[in-house]
Amino acid sequence: SYTVDDIVISGVGYESGDQLVILGDVLGGQSPGNDLSLVVGSVDTGGEVLSLTASGSAFDGTGSFVSVTASYLHGNGNGGIWDVTYNGGTFNATLIEPTYPSQTGTVGGGTGTGAIWNITSTNNTYSITIDPNEVGVSGYSQYDVIKIPGNTLGGATPDNDAQITITSVNSSEIV
Repeated sequence: SYTVDDIVISGVGYESGDQLVILGDVLGGQSPGNDLSLVVGSVDTGGEVLSLTASGSAFDGTGSFVSVTASYLHGNGNGGIWDVTYNGGTFNATLIEPTYPSQTGTVGGGTGTGAIWNITSTNNTYSITIDPNEVGVSGYSQYDVIKIPGNTLGGATPDNDAQITITSVNSSEIV
């Protein structure tokens, strides 16, 4: 049997009850005998998957399957990715933290230029740092808001856009 240990990238636009299938061929077995069926249990406000129910007959053996995507049986969601491992009759998923280096954005209402951002996504929350090698950053002011489109961060725009608010600046760096 299959179990879902963790959701790697939860996607957007899913609804409770959506049905997906990962073919057994992708999981080291055969299709349809070893297909993994997923039913979305709960979602967040943007349709991000929070829980899944898994069913199906797993193959006998050991395997690791990275960034597996599922096919829809019905529904409108997209972008969900699950890492699946199999050992001793149990499937598990491992959380990865997608990173998006060297991102640029648009400044709303300010004149700042030149900043490049490194972004990591963990459990649908972004952590953001300015690229430490960045030179030529100028014109940013306290409270400037920089928007980085969600479609460059593995999601959709505007639902998954990152917004960065400048909290302070000095002559040599943005804080």
